[in-house]
Amino acid sequence: MSAVVQPFAVAPEALPTVSRSPRVAWVDIARVMTMLATMLTHAPTVMSIKQGMWFTGSGRMCLLFVVAGYFMARSCPPGVWFPQLKRAWRMIAAYVLLIGLYIICLGWTRFWMWQVLDPLADGDWEERLDVLMHVFGIGDQPPGPFWFLRDLILLTLACGFLAALGRRRCLYPLIIACLCFGQGLACNHFMIDGYQVIHPREIAFFALGISLTSIPLTAIASFLRRQSWWIVGLFAVVLWYEAKTLPHMSHLGIVCYIGATCVVALWIEQLFPRFARWMASLGQTVFLVYVLHMLVISLLVYLLPFDVQDASFPKWCWFFAVPAIYLLIHYLGMGIKRVSPELFDLLAIRPPRNAAK
Repeated sequence: MSAVVQPFAVAPEALPTVSRSPRVAWVDIARVMTMLATMLTHAPTVMSIKQGMWFTGSGRMCLLFVVAGYFMARSCPPGVWFPQLKRAWRMIAAYVLLIGLYIICLGWTRFWMWQVLDPLADGDWEERLDVLMHVFGIGDQPPGPFWFLRDLILLTLACGFLAALGRRRCLYPLIIACLCFGQGLACNHFMIDGYQVIHPREIAFFALGISLTSIPLTAIASFLRRQSWWIVGLFAVVLWYEAKTLPHMSHLGIVCYIGATCVVALWIEQLFPRFARWMASLGQTVFLVYVLHMLVISLLVYLLPFDVQDASFPKWCWFFAVPAIYLLIHYLGMGIKRVSPELFDLLAIRPPRNAAK
């Protein structure tokens, strides 16, 4: 399960005619590992573990932005400013559909009753509009995990422009500027809520993925294998130091986290090939798991006959429950794929089948 990525220099006629990138095992394994770690932060796990997971939260999401930028830029032919317009529209449709699903399933909670149902029932049209904008993350943080999907839609629309900058080697000043501004935002030097608007750090790492597109995946994997122990060792040192001294993860820590996660994924692929193939197969539903896992966790907490948030409940159970929830959503997605492949592609934020680039 390997693929050689064509650099930007290839002629437009040499580009593939199918919009889907071939799956690469270690990339999918890294995404699955990232998703499992994200789910642990959203489950009522042991507080010390949760705090450590939250500290590396920026690294996890930035890894997903790098991967999205890398593969998305491959389908951007030169001279086309909005090559991903159709994909962006499909993502918007999925965004609306999934938020509607959250409203239906979680409408009984105090959060939704206060933010959605009450203002819509009692307010005038300005309050209704304000609530509607809040729900869809316009000028505010959208509910649940949807800030990531909202920002990915915006970056998808900008992918052609960013890819054009990458071909002219003009992305690096933009990346540096976004990282500097994002660092000030993390340190609260700027009075901006990073969840109400797209965070400059996300733009930087999405652009970083685009800038790496000229390097084949085989070359990236070879470099990571050669430097694997240095990368993992540096990440361990940086993580230990920053967890004790910084209130947030630095950009150095994020880069080390991304590298270390990819190294571990390559080790799994090399040492456990059969398990790696199975784990990589879970990668096709990462986005579906991302947008649905908080809904499933919330429903479990509400429907179970005992209080999982009680101090006496063994929190270590979530280390088994989180993978089980991932598998539940994954096989639910596979069932939807059998019945309606088009609906699965929509919910899993995948390009339409057999669509030209």
